[in-house]
Order: sequence, then C-alpha cells, then structure tokens
Amino acid sequence: RAHIIEATGQYLNHNRADSCRLCEINSATPPHTGSSTDPTDYDDVSDCVTCSVGKASAAAGEPCEICRSGRYNTDPGTGCDACPSGKYLPDDGSTLTDHDEPSDCILCPPDEYSLPGSAACSSCDVGTYFDLSAATGCALCPEGTSNPNKGGLSINDCSSCSVGKYSAVGAEHCDLCEAGKYNEAEGQGECTDCGPGRYNPAQGAPLENRCKLCIIGKFNPHNVSIQCEDCPEGQTAPAPGLAECTNCAPGKYSSRQTAFECKDCRIGETSAAE
Repeated sequence: RAHIIEATGQYLNHNRADSCRLCEINSATPPHTGSSTDPTDYDDVSDCVTCSVGKASAAAGEPCEICRSGRYNTDPGTGCDACPSGKYLPDDGSTLTDHDEPSDCILCPPDEYSLPGSAACSSCDVGTYFDLSAATGCALCPEGTSNPNKGGLSINDCSSCSVGKYSAVGAEHCDLCEAGKYNEAEGQGECTDCGPGRYNPAQGAPLENRCKLCIIGKFNPHNVSIQCEDCPEGQTAPAPGLAECTNCAPGKYSSRQTAFECKDCRIGETSAAE
C-alpha cells in the first residue's frame, strides 16, 4: 500500500496507516513540493522540525510562517514576541530577516505612540494623551485640563485651566466662565454661580468679587444672571444684594423709579395694599 502524502504540519501515524497526526505548535513537517515530495519526510513525529528564528506556527498542525507585522522571534520553536509599546515593525511576514531580532522593532517618532505588537505608530488627538492602559492607547485629558496639540505622550501634556476658565474631559481648550459665574481656582471642571442677589455681565471672571451686588431698588432671583431687575411698582428693595422685593406697607407706594424706598401716600390717597 502506498504512503499517504500528508499536509505540511502533519505526519503519518505508523500505528494507524489511515490516520494523520498533528505536529506540535511551532514545529512542522517540510513544505510539499508536488511529485518530488519524499513520503519518508512525513512518516514519523521526528519529521516535525522546530520552526526557525523569525518563524512560528499559528497552531498545532499548521506550517511554520514568518512572524507577522509587529512581531519577531529569536528562539527556535517558540511563538513570535510582540514589539514593545513605543516601537513598531511594518513588514507583514514577507522578509525573514525583518523578524529575527528585537532590533527589528523600530522606535516611534517623538510625538507618536504604539501599543505592543503594532505595525505602525499613531498620534493621540487633541484633548488626549497616550496611556498604555487605555483600550485605544489614548486617554481623555481630565476635566479642568486641556491639550491643544496632537501627539500627547503623558498626562503632563494636559495643562490645567487657569482661573476664570474651566473644561470638561477631553478638552482641546479651556473655556471662559460664563457671564454670571466665576472661578478662583486652577484646574476646575466647572465655574461657580454668582448666586441670587448678585450679577456679573462679563465672561471669564477670576474672582468672586466680580459678582456685583444688586443695587437698592433692584433684585435678582436667579443663580446665574448678567443683570438685576427693577422691583415692580408697589414693591421695594431697600438694601443691596436682595433676591426678591418686598411689598410696600399699607399707606405707602413705590414706582420703578423710586423702588429703593416706599413713600407715604398723599393726604386723601391710599395704596393698593390697603
């Protein structure tokens, strides 16, 4: 009975002439060469030859192949190792000598990064920085910071927002505090409301004292406001910084022009409050 010519990575089992056995991972029988293939190269486990440097097999019974991009091999019979973070290897298994030394892994340019086993380097986008623990290799700058440049390589490339500014996570730039707010500290993710009875018409206030008190005769019930409102007729705001106006007492009145005080009604007149 003629020998069965087995596939590369397999050999004939002597105990069962109709059965093929798989070579162990990272070893294989010689490649087939058609009619010139010698059957004795596939008839024993000793015909499974260890993969050479720069090569490995994907699984038991698979042929030895040159390591793929981002990987190399220096030890026969072992798997391919990944190039470390910060390096890359672009050849995709076409040239053996590009995969047989650690030095085949090329250092990324200064403003680029790579994850282990990369075929190329990349740049983190604005508002981000390189972080090996991040799923994509780039992490968002924390709130209260920003990064206007591509290629951030550490969290130190995320700069703290100055006073009067703030940012959400992943910001390219810090934004000025809205009118009606302020921020006295660096690195903040939000600004503080001026609060009722106060106002601020300008953006980017760096100090709380930029929030002005409503003057007598005006009020502000809102947390964020750029101006105060006049008290309605018949009401007054007798002190600065009030969130609401109060009704004039019976026998007294006020107009919008004199809302800083309630005046006595003239003799023979009365107010709506009576």
